[in-house]
Amino acid sequence: MLVARQCWRLAVVPFVIVVMVLCALCVLSWIRVAEQKSYASFNEIQGCEIISSSASRKPDGTVNEFRSEFHLRLPTNSGTANKIALRYVSGVYNVTEAEALVFNEQFPDGSTTTCYQNALDASLVSIVPVTDWEAPSDYVPTAIVITFFCGLATLVLIASLLLMIFSKGSPDTNAEDNATNPSDIESADRERERAEVTSRKTRGDVLARDEIYAIVDTFQVQPPNDPDACVEWTCSVCLEDYSSEHKRLVKLPCDHQYHRICLRKWLKRGGQTCCLCNVPLRTFLPNEATANDGSRQRSHEQQHNTPQYRSETGAREENADDAV
Repeated sequence: MLVARQCWRLAVVPFVIVVMVLCALCVLSWIRVAEQKSYASFNEIQGCEIISSSASRKPDGTVNEFRSEFHLRLPTNSGTANKIALRYVSGVYNVTEAEALVFNEQFPDGSTTTCYQNALDASLVSIVPVTDWEAPSDYVPTAIVITFFCGLATLVLIASLLLMIFSKGSPDTNAEDNATNPSDIESADRERERAEVTSRKTRGDVLARDEIYAIVDTFQVQPPNDPDACVEWTCSVCLEDYSSEHKRLVKLPCDHQYHRICLRKWLKRGGQTCCLCNVPLRTFLPNEATANDGSRQRSHEQQHNTPQYRSETGAREENADDAV
């Protein structure tokens, strides 16, 4: 997860550039379509006077192709007075000379007719109505395709940015991403455990040191001598059977069994009940251990709160528990 996020962060800038280029191409393509649509628009002009007509041959002269040309005088309110009008506004040479002359006979010299002038280019004049213009269709599919990819890339970019923003705001996600190996995960678990113990100590719920030792000392029992009994003896904390490594055992009044060192560590970490039946362990304390609970707890917290004392006493206690 962390590697994928870092790779995406490195790819954000190039991806943004790609999106911007696609958006620019999208805008330009639709501008081109709009221009072509305007270019395909022709204005109708009535009262155009035909001065003369001719069959014009293709300039290169390599083939016998002609087109019809008309010399017109447009009305004074239409701009330039004289224009050259064509049968096909594309200017194509696609008929023979005879065919061009036959078409010209429909518009004798001196007659008036309706002509059609391009709205964008005044030099394009047609003698017949312009019903079709193919240029816009060449750009519309391209504009649609570019628009689709531009919108898709924009949506992906927005979704990715939102995902990055919301994932940054999640402390649990960041903690999991930072724990890239098992040792980091164990360290994070220990930190959470220490935080929970500190919280319980702040509330005053944790058992005092006197109470812990009162419990483990009062209910300490001798290791079983019968091999069959050893099989039935299981610690409720570590869930391991009795072995020679643990010579000091505890059996609570609720009839649940512990290794002495396991129970002591469980209580020091903030445990207050039996691991199996959840009976409060304070109920098992002798009367003399509970008489001055509040005063003893405060005095011991003040006396044994230094790091040096905790490290020294902790080592002595663990060695004592493991001793025969």
